[in-house]
Amino acid sequence: MTSPVFSPFILPCGITLSNRLAKAAVEENMADVGQIPGSTLMRLYTSWLLFHVAK
Repeated sequence: MTSPVFSPFILPCGITLSNRLAKAAVEENMADVGQIPGSTLMRLYTSWLLFHVAK
């Protein structure tokens, strides 16, 4: 049996996630004033991206 966690999921805005594993952008409590993503959070996400691309 295939788990639905690994199947695509279409968001209400039309974007398709390749699986159902998603993460809120401000989960790390690194948001700037107004709870918007700031430079610290962008650096963190960039490091994660570079790590996964290098694999």
